[in-house]
Amino acid sequence: MRTKQPMHKRFQRGLVKRIKNTGLFIKRLWSHKQGKVGLILVSFLILVAIFAPIIAPYNPYDVSERTTKGLAPSAKHLLGTTINTGQDIFSMLVYGTRVSLIVGVTSGVCIAFVGSVFGVMAGYLGGFVDTLIMRIVDIMLVIPTLPLVIVLTNVLGRDFWIIILIFVALGWTGLARTIRSLVLVLKNSNYVKAAELAGASRWHVMIRHILPGTSHLVIMSTALSSAGI
Repeated sequence: MRTKQPMHKRFQRGLVKRIKNTGLFIKRLWSHKQGKVGLILVSFLILVAIFAPIIAPYNPYDVSERTTKGLAPSAKHLLGTTINTGQDIFSMLVYGTRVSLIVGVTSGVCIAFVGSVFGVMAGYLGGFVDTLIMRIVDIMLVIPTLPLVIVLTNVLGRDFWIIILIFVALGWTGLARTIRSLVLVLKNSNYVKAAELAGASRWHVMIRHILPGTSHLVIMSTALSSAGI
């Protein structure tokens, strides 16, 4: 009789497997010229974001470090200073990298999560759920995104999390429609039918059998959404 392994043993095996898969992914990515360039650029931006306080000569958010307005580029101010506030432009650029990465990656992950959940539900459950979700998607896709983002940020404010929330609320629809189309095919596959005949619940089938089949779309959407594409 086969004994069930302790939870910590299974966790260790799963962690080792994930680390090996991540290493294999990076190795394959490094073997491609385009992937190598992309990996170097992304790594550079991440390092700039992490060490922004060390790289930037000034803190653009510190009022006491602001200087003469509208200075030209010099050894002291590599890109000059702003006309209205006297902030060092190079320091603003460095600190802006941190904000851009956090907003982009967080928005991309949230968009992928929301889009995949609604897409799987619409495609697998069908009926009223499918109709309701797809009508919401149709309405959202008709609305021009950029003007709406500008209006909402002016009305709700430019807080860090508000901007992320706006991006997520407007960005999940395209992925949801794409995943729905894939789920309509996956739900008729043999392994899904076998799980249903075995008595698995709808949520079990969606999470354990259908959602993994959409992982390539989710990963692609996360990458594109994080890049603002």
